[in-house]
Amino acid sequence: MVPDEHWVEKANGNIYWDNNAISQATTKDRESYRGKNYTRKIEWDNKRGKGLVQEKYKEYKAVHKGYSQLDFKGKVSTAKEITGRYQF
Repeated sequence: MVPDEHWVEKANGNIYWDNNAISQATTKDRESYRGKNYTRKIEWDNKRGKGLVQEKYKEYKAVHKGYSQLDFKGKVSTAKEITGRYQF
């Protein structure tokens, strides 16, 4: 029998695919079980601009990232507006 595999987040925020994770009870100490599909948004600030990164962790072991940026007037710009194409 092949073990079920799901996403797990380490205490430092890194996410990895764990070949033995099926619930919080099967994760290591100080790690968080995230399931087969997980989405999170992370704010960034590089002193010149601010924005969000949306990370989608999919059950087929792929990670998709989408970016949005706040312009200097506080308006949110999508990844398509910034680059001319979608990031997903």
